[in-house]
Amino acid sequence: MTAAALRVRRLVQWQDRLLVGSYLSHTVILLVLLTAVAVAIDTGAWVSRVYEAGGDGLAGFLHVLRFLWLRAIDNGVQAMPVAAMLGFVWTEASYHMSGHRLFDRITGRTEGRAVRPVLIAAAMLAIFQTGLDNLARPGAVRTMIDEGIAFWTRYVEYRPGRPYWFAVPGANIRASIPAVGAGTFEDVTYFAFAANRPTTVIQAAAMEPVAPRGIEPPAWRLTGAKLRQNAAANPLRPSDDIELAIPIDPGWLPLAWIKPAYQSVSGLAALAAMTDLPLGAPSYRSWQLQRLSGGMALGLLCVLVVLLYRNTLERRSLPVATALTLAAGYGGVLAMRMLRVIGEHGALPPLAVASAAPAFFVAAIAVAYRRRTRHDLVSK
Repeated sequence: MTAAALRVRRLVQWQDRLLVGSYLSHTVILLVLLTAVAVAIDTGAWVSRVYEAGGDGLAGFLHVLRFLWLRAIDNGVQAMPVAAMLGFVWTEASYHMSGHRLFDRITGRTEGRAVRPVLIAAAMLAIFQTGLDNLARPGAVRTMIDEGIAFWTRYVEYRPGRPYWFAVPGANIRASIPAVGAGTFEDVTYFAFAANRPTTVIQAAAMEPVAPRGIEPPAWRLTGAKLRQNAAANPLRPSDDIELAIPIDPGWLPLAWIKPAYQSVSGLAALAAMTDLPLGAPSYRSWQLQRLSGGMALGLLCVLVVLLYRNTLERRSLPVATALTLAAGYGGVLAMRMLRVIGEHGALPPLAVASAAPAFFVAAIAVAYRRRTRHDLVSK
């Protein structure tokens, strides 16, 4: 290798490192800005209450800072897709205006080599987003819940003391939860149905799982029960404790009080493995797969956005190419969020929902990359 070729190679490697740093730094700048705006809007009405709860002076101020930091982690996870997409487009636009793309043509770089910095930066962001969504965000939420910091109730599916309806095959149950993370129900009313008519009504002070666990279907004991059968006019009569086969896994209730988006990795895995759940319960399997694949989908979206931008710049002016690419990027972000909603309600199989966005982005990347390589051949 000649000295001139070696200098060009080193210059190309330096530019690649600079480009990776630009992708990441621009994304971080936008993430901080978007998160700051979201936190300011989201927590403005709560700051004074948090300050009072933390005490006067420095203690209250530090309590507010802790609250804002925990909220920033949650908002940052949600802002990351938009920040990453904008950051990559920002980098591409700045490099195009500064003439660095002309350097690629002069040095004869193929699209395969030119896309390497994009792949590296996208992979790093994918790993970072996966860690935020599966580790940092649940940890921040659990800290707010454990310390009773304002906002904790928005992360809870079932709040203590409030009555909720739970449907199982052949019966409806109205009950409340005595405490966060409790494994029993209280103030229970059990309605058994046959031919769409109530046949048995049981009121009980509590409903608790029957040991040993692992019975199929799960057995529950209603304590302090009053029983009414057949006619609706019959009075409720005191009864001994009643054991019923109710298809609700005893391990579900101690975990299900936190919404799936904020479950720990282990908790969500345990919920996804359960088969005996109330009708209408969230699709925990879908949530698990989407949280694991969300980072990968984000990385693929960033790669796709860059390739689309480079392709569009060959035919359009810089402002038009930027607008079209941003529209496509926002469409990708919106599709990812819509798929998460679809998966949450179990409208499609979990694996199909979790793999839909990555599969589409991979196909689109293949098409865009083929056009880029074809353009390289035409240019040569």
